[in-house]
Amino acid sequence: MPKIEVIDLSNLSYVLESDGYEYTISTVNEWNALANPKEMFILVNYPSGIIKTQIDKKFLYNQTYKLINDLDFTDKNIFSWNNFTGTLNGNNKCISNIKSAFDDFNGLFGKSNHCVIKNLIIDNFSIINNQDTNSCLITNVNFCDLLNIKFKGNIIISGKYSAIISSIMNGNISDINLDITSNTNNLFCYFSGTFKNSQVNVLSSNYNSMFCNNFNGNINNCLFINNCDNIIENFIDGMITNNIFIFSTDKDINLENKKNLYNCVLKNNNQTFIFNKSNEIISNFDISEWDNEFWSNEGTLKLFSEEIN
Repeated sequence: MPKIEVIDLSNLSYVLESDGYEYTISTVNEWNALANPKEMFILVNYPSGIIKTQIDKKFLYNQTYKLINDLDFTDKNIFSWNNFTGTLNGNNKCISNIKSAFDDFNGLFGKSNHCVIKNLIIDNFSIINNQDTNSCLITNVNFCDLLNIKFKGNIIISGKYSAIISSIMNGNISDINLDITSNTNNLFCYFSGTFKNSQVNVLSSNYNSMFCNNFNGNINNCLFINNCDNIIENFIDGMITNNIFIFSTDKDINLENKKNLYNCVLKNNNQTFIFNKSNEIISNFDISEWDNEFWSNEGTLKLFSEEIN
């Protein structure tokens, strides 16, 4: 792969090396240069020297990138990667301490389509601005795969329709671990993809529901541990299968609009409701009807270390 030179808004130059078929990102400045570049060039070595050819953002955003270092944005601004159509392999590195962003920031990847984001850790994220739609990871996206992503620390996002992930259509979200203190309005907003094989542990009193505004998706093999007693707001259609919801509240569980629960457990401090694969309330929990690839006999997700108490 040829090298890419990115010129940022301050006319500073960054040359991206490649690791196989992935371009590597090693610094905060490289991230911002890629997210909002002023100019981009392909650098090709010839016997006569390096030939520099200008390219556009469509080429830049359609590549595969890999983090090779943690990125700490303490006291630094951050740009959104809007219109990202490539792949980011986080390489199990951490993007942390996001607090200051440019005015058009609406998530790490902003408004993007047909992209893959995987193997990433996000720690401490606080964005307060005048926009209605904000997210932590991605906003207004079609056909996106989000795989093996861990959110931790404190997540604060302003905006009427703010969410950890906002407006995702036809996407696949899998192997997500949300272990956060949050005061976002919602966890997922305008959702019509598939959310599966994930664990959500949220301490918050300031969000409305886990999934809100025109839910039309599927939730499979997920464990939810939080103090929100509202799973879905504005349910249109979808399947909720093989999930455990544990609410840290004394409030009675509302069984309205629970017709789409199959093999699900709803539990709070005072009540437990168990739905079988036919959406009937039964008295005993039987894990044998669940997918044993993901669930242990004790009702814990094998992918994560936390256990149900």
